Amino acid sequence: SGGFTTLNTNIGELENRGFELAISYDLIRNENTTVNLFANTAFVENEIKKIDGEQEKVIGGLTTTLEVGAPFGAFFQQIWAGVNPANGEPLYFDAQGNLTNVQNTNDRVLQRDKTRDPRLNGGFGLNVSHKNWALTSLFSYQYDVWRVNSALGVIEDGGLVGFANQSTNVLRSWQQPGDITDMPRAGISQRSGAVSRYLRDASFLRLRNVQLGYTFDEDQLGSAFKSIRVYLLAQNLFTATKWEGFDPESNLSSSFFEFPVPRIYTVGFDINF
Repeated sequence: SGGFTTLNTNIGELENRGFELAISYDLIRNENTTVNLFANTAFVENEIKKIDGEQEKVIGGLTTTLEVGAPFGAFFQQIWAGVNPANGEPLYFDAQGNLTNVQNTNDRVLQRDKTRDPRLNGGFGLNVSHKNWALTSLFSYQYDVWRVNSALGVIEDGGLVGFANQSTNVLRSWQQPGDITDMPRAGISQRSGAVSRYLRDASFLRLRNVQLGYTFDEDQLGSAFKSIRVYLLAQNLFTATKWEGFDPESNLSSSFFEFPVPRIYTVGFDINF
């Protein structure tokens, strides 16, 4: 299915466009065995059509802005350009795209291709049953979603050695002229959310849950019970992601040491009298 909607919000008008797709297919289905594959995905993009007061742009905090014709949730930052190999100082681009060593909030630009909402998300899995055995699994994913990794900014900041443990990334810090690295020289603090240095891809693929169960039926149990099902459930077994931090999954635009989604193991019983 697909389509678009136009919403009247407190910012004016926001148009959403996208589609959803779900499929399910039985590879095997007979009296004793079923093998089923399923998947779903959703693609969504939006565009600000109007801002109240007939404004073209409204600047919010350090990292956000509203602009007619732009997507909601796009990041608004000065673009990080790396480290000067001559002296180890941070480099940036100004609003016109020129290289500079000056951090300036007036040089922030809207990054239309980087938003806090995923362009693509969904899940897929496999369901298998054979006689009294059953195996189910579910993977979930988000693609092309961006967040500011503020926690990484703290543990890579040489000026906070007395406050926070440091990442091994600081071992790459610039030390002498000619060094090519992404880490400024020790003692330089550069963790501002107004700069795109810590804006990172938070796409992920996660094994959300997998469950294995066995059902003892009435023929095995006699007249005392109709059935007893025993199962082992594992949740969040692994996550594949480029995100450096506890957890890429969040509805926040910035990460700062949030407690991650836990890995959980459960043994359960379902008894039917």
